[in-house]
Amino acid sequence: MFHFSSANKNLPMHSIFRWFLVGFVSFSLILFAALLPLVFYSRSVFTELEIKKSTQQMDFGVNQLDNTITTIVNASQAFYDDNRFYALHYTEKNYTDISAVTRGQMCDYLSSLIRPCPLIRDCALQLSENDAVTPVVTTFGLQVGYYPFYFRVDEMTYDEWNALLQENKTGFLGVHRVTTTYNGSYDALIYSIYRANNRYFYACIDISQLKKNLIASEDRDSYLLTLHNSNGDCIYTELTEPTSGYYSVSRKTASGGLTITMHIPNSALTARMKPLYSFLSIYLVLCVLVLGVSIPIGTHLSTRPLTRIIHTLEKNQLTAAPAASGEASSTQKASFGYGFHYIYDQIQTYETNLHQRQAIIDTQTNVLQVIFMEKALHGLLASESDLEAFYSYFPDFPNSYRLILFGLAEKNTEAGNLYSHALAIIQYYLQQLLPHVYMQQQTTQTLLLVAPETDVREYSDIINHLIENINREEPGYHAWGLVSKQFTQPTELSSAYIQLQDLRNTISTESLSQLCTVSDIKQFRKSGFQISDTLTIYSAITSGNSELALTQLQGYAEHLYNNNRAVFEMYRSILLCIKQDYANLLIDTTIPSYHPQRDLFASLETCIITFCELFHSESDEHSESFAEQVKAYIDLHFTDAQLCSATLEEQFHCSFSKIRKSFSKDIGIPISSYIEQKRMTLANELLLEGEFTVSEIALKCGFTNYNSFFKVYRRTFGYAPSMLNGKKGKS
Repeated sequence: MFHFSSANKNLPMHSIFRWFLVGFVSFSLILFAALLPLVFYSRSVFTELEIKKSTQQMDFGVNQLDNTITTIVNASQAFYDDNRFYALHYTEKNYTDISAVTRGQMCDYLSSLIRPCPLIRDCALQLSENDAVTPVVTTFGLQVGYYPFYFRVDEMTYDEWNALLQENKTGFLGVHRVTTTYNGSYDALIYSIYRANNRYFYACIDISQLKKNLIASEDRDSYLLTLHNSNGDCIYTELTEPTSGYYSVSRKTASGGLTITMHIPNSALTARMKPLYSFLSIYLVLCVLVLGVSIPIGTHLSTRPLTRIIHTLEKNQLTAAPAASGEASSTQKASFGYGFHYIYDQIQTYETNLHQRQAIIDTQTNVLQVIFMEKALHGLLASESDLEAFYSYFPDFPNSYRLILFGLAEKNTEAGNLYSHALAIIQYYLQQLLPHVYMQQQTTQTLLLVAPETDVREYSDIINHLIENINREEPGYHAWGLVSKQFTQPTELSSAYIQLQDLRNTISTESLSQLCTVSDIKQFRKSGFQISDTLTIYSAITSGNSELALTQLQGYAEHLYNNNRAVFEMYRSILLCIKQDYANLLIDTTIPSYHPQRDLFASLETCIITFCELFHSESDEHSESFAEQVKAYIDLHFTDAQLCSATLEEQFHCSFSKIRKSFSKDIGIPISSYIEQKRMTLANELLLEGEFTVSEIALKCGFTNYNSFFKVYRRTFGYAPSMLNGKKGKS
């Protein structure tokens, strides 16, 4: 802290410094007073210019919206008047007879009419509750609902939507949150045009794109919009407070009667004054700095504070030094640097303490992660606070995940075990290899992994490779792994974990239980059960074919009468998988558990007959046409490597188990076998032509790599694909 020195007594009262200070302060005050009127005048000018600029931008956006509405009206009329689409003129609705070619033309023509308009994000021509045309798909006779499945209004029920249509058949229906199959979720200004016979033309105008046209890019975060329909009702507003703090500018569209109001906050206008305010601030700071420098110079800056600081640093260093250091020379003790060494040592001490506390916090966090994961696995996330705490310790918990249970067991062999902590070695290896997977050791023999759904295939391949190598190379251990089905909520961790525990005590197959790899269980090998029979049993039961299912069961009657638990648990695991896949249909059924005093064959027979009767009684009037649609889709996309159960579920909006059941029932072949046949037929044609290498043919036939293509081809034809190919080799 500075203070005045006694040397001031030697300065004259009217010294040059005193006159300088008085003159500088007077000049600064006069100039500042002269700038104040300029500030008020500049504010009014900036406000006028900002409103004018915003009005011009708004006029441009309104013109764009008018052009969009005109485009929508013209597109609706042009589509309706096109003679190619004669079905639109039917008095009796029979749209399902329209050919696939005509449907494709409908989509393309509608897209050509609408897509040039940048504001329109989605549109659809709805012919009835069950029939619609969009730029991407046509849906006829599929119970579309009160608007096309291509987009849906999230917060509205059928009655609310129907009431809105009856009130405003043509015009703006309001701004609603819309979820679409292809464009995701967004806020849309929906415009409707009513045609005869309850036909509607919908167009979704992206409100964010509309805002980009109405408001300049630098103002979008601060300016707000309000929309009123032709009746004066507010259908959209971004205001959360009274309009007293805003300048408002309104424009009305030439079509549709929509009134658009832009609210310009006073704070945005104030921001335009920042350069002038910055100038005044810099001016004041300079004045203060000049005064701050002039006063110490004029009063002879005292050096006593600096001496006092040095003395304090030296005193603290000497006091803190150990007794042994007292032998140092007096010159060294009096060194100016000692004080700074003392400060450096203190900083080092604080840094060490900080690292220690951080390590303690990390350890506590890991412990709390384990605790909350245990609570989730045992179904104890009962309250919102528990769920919030869970997310706080797992902020990156995936939206869609699977559980992988990995096991490593010792074999009783004479070779002995080379590693006393083999599972710890595997855990460290997986932690380095799978950074996005949460891992927890459940027992001395099992690890639990929570893997994101997007990466589970890659992780499963890694664990498969690990298990295969352990089982092949390690004489003292065998490994196994189980993968749960897909889950989406942390509260479902408990059911996923129970599912894995149930599977752990049964013998399941890759196709039914989605296993990584099944360990080599001697009892299972001695039971005589064939892995290939599991698909036959599963398909027979789910198709209601009790005769075939019981024939398969009869083949293992002798083992069941001898209380062979391996065979019983295999059948029970198949029934558990079926019940899980068809939970709604089989909710009231029970599956018997193993008991040595029970007639295992009779128990399974009764359960299988019950399952088959329920599946046989289930009616699906659209199954044949639905299966044909699936077949047609596969015929077009079987060369796509991304064709899988997930893409079929997304395309047909139902579970894959339903698709698989309908396809097998009506086409007479499993859907996976049909895809393989199509790919193998194409592969043979390309191999005989000899224009491509085997690796290129594998990619053209829908396989991601040469190895998977080779296995399927060898299994189908009994010889390698290179025997037919004119270009030998993989590449």
